[in-house]
Amino acid sequence: MYVLFVSFLLVSPTSQSIRNMKWLKAHVPEDGSIFLSDVTSLYTALNVIGPKAKYLLNELSDENINDFARMTCQVSQT
Repeated sequence: MYVLFVSFLLVSPTSQSIRNMKWLKAHVPEDGSIFLSDVTSLYTALNVIGPKAKYLLNELSDENINDFARMTCQVSQT
């Protein structure tokens, strides 16, 4: 028997967190194979967007931003 554990972090506006959780709970299987946890109060997300976002991030970070693909997400520890 194989047990596969995969986790996802859904990021949405704080004003939508209750609505999103309600929708997710209504659509998960009833067999208990999916576990939902609201961790809104544990994390902060900062969106840096726009045509000059890479330039700004290059100034603020030691990460190699030039290899960072568009329309993706990266989690880093600070």
